[in-house]
Amino acid sequence: MEEEKYFDYTNEPGLILDKELAQNDGEPLISIITPYYNTKNYIKQTVYSVLNQTFPYWEWIIINDGSTEDGTKEILEEISILDSRIKIVNRENKGRIISRDEAIQMAKTDLIFTLDSDDLIDKTMLECAYWALKTNPESTWVYSDLVNFDGKQFLWKKVFDLEVEKKENLLPVCALMKKEEILEVGGYGVVDQDVHEDWHLWLRLLENAHIPMRMDFYGFWYRNKKEGRNASFNKWKQRKGYACKKSNKGASR
Repeated sequence: MEEEKYFDYTNEPGLILDKELAQNDGEPLISIITPYYNTKNYIKQTVYSVLNQTFPYWEWIIINDGSTEDGTKEILEEISILDSRIKIVNRENKGRIISRDEAIQMAKTDLIFTLDSDDLIDKTMLECAYWALKTNPESTWVYSDLVNFDGKQFLWKKVFDLEVEKKENLLPVCALMKKEEILEVGGYGVVDQDVHEDWHLWLRLLENAHIPMRMDFYGFWYRNKKEGRNASFNKWKQRKGYACKKSNKGASR
């Protein structure tokens, strides 16, 4: 893409905390859910990217999925006292899929925003996603274009196509979704750990006539970590092959 020549990858969200932003004492309208496992080197920037949001009406449920890193307890306690809207849940390791489903069940609102503990969001992401979904009630979930950073840098800007989606996932895991529709199709946990669970969820939603909406801006920053990149890529290829077999059973309309 032509714009990649000019995109500034150093402009990462959450590098600093905007202390001018006040906490919100009102009822949340969005529930952010985050599985946390051994990402202490990245979580603070993720937290800052959320605290810097222009939309203050959220709660944030972070599931500590049995992290084994030294200092986990201390950094999560530090995060919890930053803002009363953040709730930390500590428990034994069950995996990211179960963590997401448990957080969805705990959510107070009818809108779920998925965010992994090492990724980032632009400061307007929640505001844009909320109003995009509210003003387009025919859509079940909204997502944005994304920036890959920290490892191989590139922009991901794909127009949704159902036929392509059956063969390759075009949609990022980070999205704002209607809770009722997620539960209607069984959440994330109807698949095992070897499947791209977000892709499988999108296909089940599509199979049930639920449609997404794309926001034409780079609201999501996906951390493509430098460390362990080859091993992660090989695992990703194996999971994609398995996911193709499982996922293409759905959305066959």
